[in-house]
Amino acid sequence: MAEDWGKISIAVLAIFITLLFLTALLARTIVRPIERLSAATRAVAAGRSDFPADPSLRVIEVETLYGEFRGMAEGIRRRSRYLRDFAASLSHEFKTPLAGITGGLELIGDHGETMSAEERERFLANMRADADRLTRLTGRLMELAKADMREPDGSARAPVAATLAALADGHREADFAVALDVPPTL
Repeated sequence: MAEDWGKISIAVLAIFITLLFLTALLARTIVRPIERLSAATRAVAAGRSDFPADPSLRVIEVETLYGEFRGMAEGIRRRSRYLRDFAASLSHEFKTPLAGITGGLELIGDHGETMSAEERERFLANMRADADRLTRLTGRLMELAKADMREPDGSARAPVAATLAALADGHREADFAVALDVPPTL
């Protein structure tokens, strides 16, 4: 073995150099892209949309992960834009009846004694209508929140007859009749 010490040393050094090369190659093809993807994930969580550049070396799994990340980030961006627009619309829908109620209260507070009973009743009726509108909006928001949280399970049943009856009632007019013929087992 003493005679082969030089050959063994060269073999160990060659193995060590090969391991260093493989480690560098793995770091370049897998670890760095995953680290960049991790940084991009933190950026998306913070509200920015930093997409990392595609890795220079092609590894199918890493490319797939990058593609799925882009799809997820785009979905988050679309959902965020939708929620922002929804909040702006909702704010507008709430401001209108609140302004009517506030204005009516100010008028009655400032000029209540000088108003006739029918003027006062008209302002109160407008405020009641605005309050009813706010109640309906709040109820619809609660229904929307419940619907968004619900996950379909396949066994859920809907009262089709009651839904159709409500639709028919909503479209009936003096010159337009809606007749329902719904089987009881529907």
